[in-house]
Amino acid sequence: MKVTISTHNGSAVAREHNIRNPKVVSKESHIDMERPHETWIDEPIREAYKRLFGKSVEDYNAKQKRSDRKIRSYYKNICDDKSKHPVYEMIAGIYIKDDDGSGDDISETKKAILRKFVDNWQERNPNLEIIGAYLHDDEEGGMHVHIDYIPVAYGYKRGMEVQTALNKALEQQGFVYENAKATPQIKWQHRENEYLTQLCEDSGLTVEHPKDGKKHLTTDIYKLEKQKEEAETTITEMTAKLKAMQVELNGKQQEFNSLLTFLNIPKPPQATFEKKPVLVTLDEYIQANKPEDFEKLNLFKRNNILKKLEKAYQEEISKHKFDLLLYEAEQAEREEYLKKYGKLINLQERERQISEEVKEKSEKLAITISEDRIATEHKKRLDVQGKLKELEEAKKKQEENYKKNIQLLQEQLNKEQEIIYRFAQYIADIESLKYSDKEEMIAGVDDFVKKEQDQIKEIEEMDVELPDC
Repeated sequence: MKVTISTHNGSAVAREHNIRNPKVVSKESHIDMERPHETWIDEPIREAYKRLFGKSVEDYNAKQKRSDRKIRSYYKNICDDKSKHPVYEMIAGIYIKDDDGSGDDISETKKAILRKFVDNWQERNPNLEIIGAYLHDDEEGGMHVHIDYIPVAYGYKRGMEVQTALNKALEQQGFVYENAKATPQIKWQHRENEYLTQLCEDSGLTVEHPKDGKKHLTTDIYKLEKQKEEAETTITEMTAKLKAMQVELNGKQQEFNSLLTFLNIPKPPQATFEKKPVLVTLDEYIQANKPEDFEKLNLFKRNNILKKLEKAYQEEISKHKFDLLLYEAEQAEREEYLKKYGKLINLQERERQISEEVKEKSEKLAITISEDRIATEHKKRLDVQGKLKELEEAKKKQEENYKKNIQLLQEQLNKEQEIIYRFAQYIADIESLKYSDKEEMIAGVDDFVKKEQDQIKEIEEMDVELPDC
C-alpha cells in the first residue's frame, strides 16, 4: 500500500492536548474522542529538568560565592529566556495516499511502526532526552505520534557544565553546520525521515514523496512550518547584524594599526559621540511616538499600538547598550592616549622651543660679534655644538628606550584589540544568555580589565625622562 510520511520538528508543545485532557480537547472540534489515542511516555517537564540538570545546578551553585549568582530554578531561567525553549516536539506521521477509507486496514501496522520509531529514539538520539510520546489516531489527517524531548549538551566551560541547547546537542550527535541549507537540525530531520521511511518499507508499505515537494499539512504541522519560516528569517537578520559588527571590528583594527608607527605620535582618537548617550524612559518614548489620534482609538487598537511601541523601545535599549559601551570604550581609549603620549608630546614641544631659541641666539651673535672676537665666539660655538652633540646622543638613547617601550605598547594594544573583539561577542550574545550568565560575564570582564590595567601601569613605570637641555 502507498503511504506518505512526515517528521516535523518544532518548539510548540501542548502536553494537555497530547494527553487528551477533557477540559482542553472538548473545545477542539477536529478531535474524535471515540477514535484511538494512547499515552506511551509522559514525564512532567519539571521533574525531567530536575533529573537531567539537578546535579549540574548543584555543582554550579557550589562554586558561587555570591548568593545572587546561584541558580534557583534552571527550568524557570530557560522559560524566561526568549531565545531558548525548555522542550521540543517532533510529530511523526504515516498517512494513506488517496485515502478512501481503507486506511483502517493497516492501522495496527502503522501503530507498530510508530511504536518502534519511539522505542529506538534514545538509541538514535542520546542527547535528546525523550519525556513524552503520545499516539493520536483521533484527528483529521491520519495517525501520528507526538514525541516531546529535551536537548542535553555537555562540556560547557561557562555556566553549568550540562545545559539544554538543541544545536550543540545535535552537533555532539555528529550533525555539524555546513551552510544555510545543511544545518544540524535539517540534517537530523532528514535522518529521522529516512529512518521512518525504512521502517515503513520493512513492513511492506511503499512510501511516496510528492513530486512538487509539497504535502498536505494538518493544523499543528502548518503552525510548525510557520515557526520554521520565522526562525529562518531571524537567522538571516542575525547574520546581517554579525556582518555589520565584523565591518566595525575591521575599522577598529585599522585604528590600532595606525598607532604602531615608531616615534610618530598618532592623531588623537576620534569620538563617535560628543556626549554620553542618554535613553528616554518607556513613557517618554510612547508619548513621542504614539499617533495623534491614539486617545480616540478603541482599547484593542491602543493595546496593539502599545505592544509595538514597547517592542520598538526594547530594540532601542539594545542599541543604546551598544552605544554606551562604545562611548565608554572611546573615553577609556582617550585616557590611555594621554597617559601614553602626553609626556612625549611635551618633550617634542620642548625640543622645538630649544631649537628655535638656539637659532635665534645664533643669528643675533652673528650680527653683533666683531672680527677681534671671532676666536672667542668660535670657541663658544664649539661649546654649543658640543652641547648639541650631547643632546643628540641623549636623544638617540631616548629613541632606543622609546623603541623598547613601543614594543611593550604594541603588545598592550594587541591585548586591547582582543578586549574590543570580546566586547563585540558579548554584545552579539547578551540577549541569548540567562540572567546568571550575564552576571558571570560582567564579572569576567571586570577581572580581565583589571589585569590589563595592571600591565599598563607596569609599562608606564618604565618611561625614561629626557635630560634637561
